[in-house]
Amino acid sequence: MGTCNTLRTTETYTTENFTLIQLEEERQKLKKKELLNCHYRMDKLTILQLEQTIEEMQHRVENWKKDVVLQNESLAELLEIKGNYEKE
Repeated sequence: MGTCNTLRTTETYTTENFTLIQLEEERQKLKKKELLNCHYRMDKLTILQLEQTIEEMQHRVENWKKDVVLQNESLAELLEIKGNYEKE
């Protein structure tokens, strides 16, 4: 009778240990999945920040182009005025 109880107890411990191992494996999988999700979100945020920076730089370039056009127009006007003074 004692041997039978020992076998049942051993089976119970083995089953419990197996269940604990499975739970630990699942916990590790969930932890890894959470970590991957976190990395994905960080990468996505970085991409969004870079896209915003690119957009801001594109606006700056457009403004600089407009400034160059305005400066060229001003230069042309000044050269014309200079030419008029030189003729006089």
